[in-house]
Amino acid sequence: MVDPVEKLLLKFDEYDLERLVTIDIQRDLEYLAGPKDKERKEWLVQCALATHGTGIFRESAARRSLFLLLPDDQLGIIKKELCGDEAHDKPFDNAMALSRLTWSAGSAVVNLVSDTWEIPLKFLPHQGVDTPTVQNLQPYRPLPPLHPHQEEVRSQVEEMLETKSKKLLVQMPTGSGKTRTMVEALASHWRGGLDRNCLVWLAHSEELCEQAADSISRVWPERADQPVRLVRLFGRHEPRPPEIVGSIVVASLQKAHARVREGGIVAGALKRRAQAVVFDEAHRALAPTYEYVTKFLTANGAPLIGLTATPGRGVDRAHENQELADLFGGNLVVPAGDGDVVDRLEAEGILAKVRRREVETGTEVYPEQRQLDSVLEGFDYSSAILKTLSKNRERNQLLIKTIKEECSEGRPALVFACSVSHAQVLSAALNLHGISAACIHGDMPPADRYSAIIGFRSGEFDVLTNFGVLSTGFDAPRTRTVIVARPTNSAVLYAQMVGRALRGPKMGGGEEAWVVDIRDNLDRFGAVTSVYHAFERFWQSEEAEERETLGATKGDK
Repeated sequence: MVDPVEKLLLKFDEYDLERLVTIDIQRDLEYLAGPKDKERKEWLVQCALATHGTGIFRESAARRSLFLLLPDDQLGIIKKELCGDEAHDKPFDNAMALSRLTWSAGSAVVNLVSDTWEIPLKFLPHQGVDTPTVQNLQPYRPLPPLHPHQEEVRSQVEEMLETKSKKLLVQMPTGSGKTRTMVEALASHWRGGLDRNCLVWLAHSEELCEQAADSISRVWPERADQPVRLVRLFGRHEPRPPEIVGSIVVASLQKAHARVREGGIVAGALKRRAQAVVFDEAHRALAPTYEYVTKFLTANGAPLIGLTATPGRGVDRAHENQELADLFGGNLVVPAGDGDVVDRLEAEGILAKVRRREVETGTEVYPEQRQLDSVLEGFDYSSAILKTLSKNRERNQLLIKTIKEECSEGRPALVFACSVSHAQVLSAALNLHGISAACIHGDMPPADRYSAIIGFRSGEFDVLTNFGVLSTGFDAPRTRTVIVARPTNSAVLYAQMVGRALRGPKMGGGEEAWVVDIRDNLDRFGAVTSVYHAFERFWQSEEAEERETLGATKGDK
């Protein structure tokens, strides 16, 4: 049975179908998943659907072709009605005018398309998750207790807050429950309420902000004695100054920076009332705009608390690593206990046991001297190098084969590609091979990104390809394999990518996690977990040493 959308696309002009898939992607797909015995038009339709998926009508060219299926007189009437001016003489011009109308949930043009054609709702724009700007948190359900490593960290953080430590950074491996641990510490310390003050939680993406808000909404009502408000300051949310009083404010760094630069009432209220500022993914805190925000919000003495799996900027960037440590007072809080923390958490089932393999591509890339110098100075591989790799068809063919092998073993996979177009090509080729895949990139509307992520979590997709999006703020315990198809000289980025699969059975993940490194002639990292310890030497403040000495003294007694 022909899919209703595929049936519609088969009515499009062949020339218009070619405009939906760039010639480069067409050629790549012909090589990776050739048309075989399909007719040209059928092949183009399948390429278009494989490339754009449910977002195909976000393309104005697709909407224009759709409107051209209407009778000329009906098209003219609709153009006059929706655009508010007279119809053009040529049907093409009327269709073009309609295709330029805003394509968003609830708009008149979307309602028209929905009423006229049998298009499944998933192909039409939809609202994201409708979260309130202000949410009152009341006790409502019990939570499972913290795991021992989480309790260790929670206790350390609360002890430091009680001793008026102004700066500290919490390091916990990805997948071990950093967010909940921090929320538990805050809720325990401010159990009696915030009076007319507030706590501020900062993150660089809306996904991370919503993840924090979800954890706060579950933990705080169970642990605290007094109700508080959860206030969102990210995305479409714009709280009023009175709503900040007695609240936990979760803010995106972009929106927080905008409010601080404006110098308005909201920024003033946050600065005046902040009792603590939490910086999620704190290895980013040295960025000038972000540091500007944290200095403003902590100007009245509020503690600055960082949260990350990788407390550094790069293995070879000693000066920046030291600056980051200094920003948080050299106070690094980690799970206590004997032996290596990563090995211990693996043994306890908190983290999955890592199974790593390398796939040699035979591809050789020789950077120009200036690119090589940049890498040697601690910076990542350039976009030019990544583009060269992304265009290598033999390498991509090996990638498709590798991903199919993982799926055949029943292991849902995340693929980190070399570029946006590379992620799109891989996703499209997989779909043409019968593997359900979706592509996520930063230019997608948030609602579409969310829909693809939910599809992966629910099993609708077995593969998510991406570039520069899913290394942070992504939580899908279903993930069993991470395929690192892009080389990186950044220990931090590598740890973040690999960390997407590290959640163990006690944290809702699997017993084992597979990491597949696509290896060219460029340098790679050693053991997956070695990055966790790469920055320890930068975190030895006098205060931290005093605490260690005091702890040893107490132990002797």
